[in-house]
Amino acid sequence: MTWRLVLFAGLLAASGCSLVDRLGRGTGRLRLEQLGRSSRRLLDVPAETRFCSADTSLSILGFDHDWSAVVALRTAWPPAGRAFTIDSALGGLGSASVAARPLGDSVGVALTAVHGTLRLDGGRRVHGTLDVVARGASDTVHLVGRFDAPAPAPGNCAGP
Repeated sequence: MTWRLVLFAGLLAASGCSLVDRLGRGTGRLRLEQLGRSSRRLLDVPAETRFCSADTSLSILGFDHDWSAVVALRTAWPPAGRAFTIDSALGGLGSASVAARPLGDSVGVALTAVHGTLRLDGGRRVHGTLDVVARGASDTVHLVGRFDAPAPAPGNCAGP
């Protein structure tokens, strides 16, 4: 699953506006805010979900013309657990990871999770909150966020 997370972020960064226009029509939202000395809203983008039962991965994909981001979780669907541990890569069930990247910088390093927590709320939609420390090229930032998107359709496993 980790390679899918990296592949998706790279694909969006290299694709240009046409792919963002076509895919960026998700009916959900993904929001991330940076806390600390330079607090600011980092992104607020349309989002959609994907679930792959083959590797028990749930992804919340968010993107617009400025940012691409993904929250990936290892869980059954519907989720058995509601609390997830965020790390730099997906591990076993109950693990999660986060990455975000500005699309205007084709050579920049993405913000990738170091550690944190994620809470998935119950209901028919995929919604919850996250609190994560992420590392970029030259800095480490504290991010908090929310996501809300329709439940995923079955069978969204990417090919090899």
